[in-house]
Formats: sequence, structure tokens, C-alpha cells
Amino acid sequence: MKEIPHADRLPGGPTGRNRQRVETLLFCLAEIALCLFAAVFMVKRVQHGIDFSDEGWYIADPVLVAKGRIPYVNVLDVVPGLTIPLALVFRAYLAVAGTEGIFMFSRYLYLVWAFGVLALTLFVIRRHLLPDFPVIAGLPVLLMLYYLFDINYNTVGIYYLPLLIALVCAAWDMPEQKAFRFGIAAGVLGARAIIASPFLLIPALCIILLLLIRRKKKQLLGILLGAGIAALLVIGWCCLRGGPERLIYGLFAILKDDDYFHYERRISLSKTLYMIWRYTVPALRFAASALLARLLLRRRERLLRAVLCALALGFMLYGIYTGLRWQRLMIINCWFEFIILPLLPGRGKRKADLALCGVVVLYYLMFVTSSIFNIFGYEGREYWLVVPCILSCLALYLAIPQRFAARSVFTVLIAGFFLIQCRYSWDQIYRDAPIPEHTATVSSGIWKGCKTTEARARAVVELEDCIHEITEPGDRVLFREWVSYAYVMNDGDACTPSPLVSCDARCNTPVFLFDLFYTDRAVPTKIIYISEEGSSLSIETEDCAFNPFVNAYYEKTFTYENELFRVLEYDLRHENEALACAMENASKLSRQS
Repeated sequence: MKEIPHADRLPGGPTGRNRQRVETLLFCLAEIALCLFAAVFMVKRVQHGIDFSDEGWYIADPVLVAKGRIPYVNVLDVVPGLTIPLALVFRAYLAVAGTEGIFMFSRYLYLVWAFGVLALTLFVIRRHLLPDFPVIAGLPVLLMLYYLFDINYNTVGIYYLPLLIALVCAAWDMPEQKAFRFGIAAGVLGARAIIASPFLLIPALCIILLLLIRRKKKQLLGILLGAGIAALLVIGWCCLRGGPERLIYGLFAILKDDDYFHYERRISLSKTLYMIWRYTVPALRFAASALLARLLLRRRERLLRAVLCALALGFMLYGIYTGLRWQRLMIINCWFEFIILPLLPGRGKRKADLALCGVVVLYYLMFVTSSIFNIFGYEGREYWLVVPCILSCLALYLAIPQRFAARSVFTVLIAGFFLIQCRYSWDQIYRDAPIPEHTATVSSGIWKGCKTTEARARAVVELEDCIHEITEPGDRVLFREWVSYAYVMNDGDACTPSPLVSCDARCNTPVFLFDLFYTDRAVPTKIIYISEEGSSLSIETEDCAFNPFVNAYYEKTFTYENELFRVLEYDLRHENEALACAMENASKLSRQS
């Protein structure tokens, strides 16, 4: 038998296998190093900054439920269902430590949850879709500009949608019984995601429609069963605690009163649609270029691959450059390079391509839908497109045939993107001073352990001491303006439909408050106004629609001011008359709406 020269150097020989082992080890070490860096950076990063608006809302809601309030019954904001599992964790924390340091606890809880969901998503993808899916693909999702590190309705949408689609696509070609089980898991997850982030209903309906078209009956049945079980558990729990009548009234109040379900905005619909069109144009240009390349080079596979990859890389780098030029890394028009995957010759991973394309398309649908209803227009949810952007990088990774080259390019892209995010995140703190000015750590209270400026660290401790001084157990407290955090630091019971909407700032109507007073058959015994330095109080604004109610039935009893906050306390004078007025107003406003 004739010997083959240098057989040990062939791809299947010892030299080829050794080279493959070395390459695998190198990339494994690189991924471990990047993941460790991400973990250390995130732990350091979450210690910085104090936000007085959104973060307080995300924490106050589950705290109120942990203390006994009921989602959809007397917690009536847009995301009360988000609080149901979170409230159990917060209840345990409150039992052990009270409210001391609860904001830092929430941030660390977010890190554990975020890393956990990403790890589970990667496990499903690598086990059932793409065995060589890079671990570092999820790292940039952890960190976004102008981002708060809390489990909230935005982060639930960002993290659960890829996992949901991974479960759906993993079951695509499975035997019916196994697909049914995967469907149940996807249904439970999908219901949880929709309850926490209502705009996820759009992607969920798209997934159901796709399964109907492809006649995946068992999988669809599993999804509907899982979603039904999750929904019944939530409804049953709320009914048992609050009663079906109050639950129905609360649901109608949310749909009638909450701003998120109404088209009310600061910019026009035409401008929003125009900006959405601007987001879409680069994708159309790229699609046209890729299709033209396919038509011209379909018989020259290697050249076609090279051209498609060059197009993808070029559009991607231009999109990143555009975002950096405006110092807004979220605004990246490179969420569409996945288009090249169906055009590639010899791609035998259609299920994986379906998963990738599904995430990108559905995220874009969420972005478009939420942009129309969000009062800030297209800028309100643009960071949702960071996930499709990362997956566009992955499309390039899948398109390059050489394993080592593909992984090298992808690793450099993702590592570079993540490091740029780290750099900007370290410079820009959401509604607080830059990190170099964070020279103090809050010594006590709900923000204990958070790093901020000397003035803020001192002012928040003084404010909390003041709130504890003027509230006591048994008080029914309504805080005015956007001061959700005050519901975490006071000693009384909340008397508000939500820590978020008590300001009525967007539509200047007390309808939500009167609906809550109606369903609870109670009015606040204390109304406390808190303003930050430079901002005004609604009680001092002549056209505030809630002021006549306060002036008629309450009297000012306390005033406090420090270098950052101003506090006014109003105590109830005529409870029976105030309650009768609130009930009458609730009925009148219900008839008008």
C-alpha cells in the first residue's frame, strides 16, 4: 500500500488535531478572560450613581407588593405583574435587613439574574442550535448606555426574548412529545415576559402565527398550555387576595388611565415614523446590495462569501462609527446583517438561521411598536436594538467559512464593542455626576453602599431621616412628584395606585388616584411633596388638577429643606368629606372616559 507523504499534517492527522486543540484552548481562555472582566467591571460599575426616578419605581413596586399590596388590584401601573416573583425575594430581604441598602441589593440581584438568563440562553443555543456559538456574544447586552441595573420591564424584554426564541427553535425538529415539553417551557416563559413587559405581546403573536403556518401543532399546544397555566396562576393569586371584582376594576383602571396605553407624546407621530424609516433605510440598502451580489456571483461561491462578508463588515463598522460620532452607542444602524445568512451557499443550519433572524426581526417590531406609543418617540426604546446589533456581528461569524478566522473576527468585534461600552458607561452616569466626582459612599438608608457625590450622599441620608420622622405605622401616605423611592423609606402604608403615577405629570389628571381611592375605599392621611433642587412642586402650580382636592381637605403641617431636597407635608382634616369627594370624582371620571 502506497504511503501518503506528510499524512500526520493533514487536517485529520495529529498535527491538524493538535492545532484545533490549541485554537480551542486559546478561544476558551479568551472567553473566560472576557467574562471575568465583565463580571468584575459590572460589580464595580453598579456601585456608582443614584437615580431619583426610574430606579426608585422599579424597586418600590415589588417592595409595596412584599408589604401586602396586590398587583392589578391596588398596584395599577403598567407593569404590576413584574412584581409577583420579585416580591418574594424582596420580602425575604426586608425580613432580614429591612430597607437598609435595598438599592444595592437590587443591583446585585440584577447581575445574578442577568448572568443567569444569559447562561441559560447560551446553554439552549449551544445544545440544540449552534454547538460553537460564542459565549461572549451575550456580554455587550449586560451594559448599555443610559441604563439602570434593575430587573424591570425593559430588561425582562431584552433578556427573555432571545431565550424564548431559542426554546421555540430548539424544539422545531424534535419529536412531538419533546417539542410539547419545550413548548410548555416557552409558554410559561413567554407569559412571564408579557406580564412584565407588555410590548412582548407583539413578538409572541408573531411566534404563534409562525407555528400555525408551519403546522407545529404539538409545540403550539405546549406553548398555549404553558402560557395558560402561568396566566391562571397570576390571576388566581390576585383574585384570592383581592377578589375578582376589585381585580376587574383594577384592570379596567390600568387600560383607561395608564399613559403607556395611550397615544400621548412630546413629539409628533409623523416625526416618530420618519425616524423609524431612517432606522430602516440602512437595512434596505444592505439587503439590496446583498441580493445584487447574490445574483451576480451565485456561481462563484468563494467570491460571493467574501463580498457578502465585506458588505456586512462595512455596514456594521459604519453603524458603530455613526453611534460613536454622536456619543450615543445605542443608536447603531447595524441590526440587519443577518440578511446575508439565507443568501450564503452551502448553509446547512436553517434552524439556527431562523433563530437568529427571528430575534432580530422581533426586536425591531418591538422597537417600532413601543416607539409609537412611548411619549419620547423613537428615542425612548432604541437601546433594545443593541441585541440585534450583537447578533448582526454573529451573522458575520457564521458567514466566514474558516473556523479560526471567523472566531478571531467575532471575538475582536465583540470584545471591542464591549470595551467601548465600558468606556462610555464609566463616563456617563444616569442622572448623576460622572464617576470621578463620586468621592462619597452613602452611609445609611436605602442607598447605603452607593457611591455618589458628597452633596448627594449627605442629602439622601438627611431626607430619609426626615421622612422617618414625619411618618409612622398606620399612616396612609401619598407622595407627590416623581419620588417613588420615598415609598421605600417611609414608615407608613402607601396610598397610591403606583409609586410612578402619583405625580400625574404627563396628562395632569388625578383620575388614577381617584380610581385607587375608590377601590381601596380610603384616602391618604398624609400627602407629602418632595422636590429636587431647582424643580417645582405641583401644589405650587396653579393649573395642577389635584390641588383643589388637597386644598379643600388637607392642611400644611410641616416644611423641610436641605441642599438638595424640599419637603412639604399635608395632613388630612376631613376624612369623610374627602372620601365622598374621591368616590364621586372616580365615578364622574369613569363616565367621562
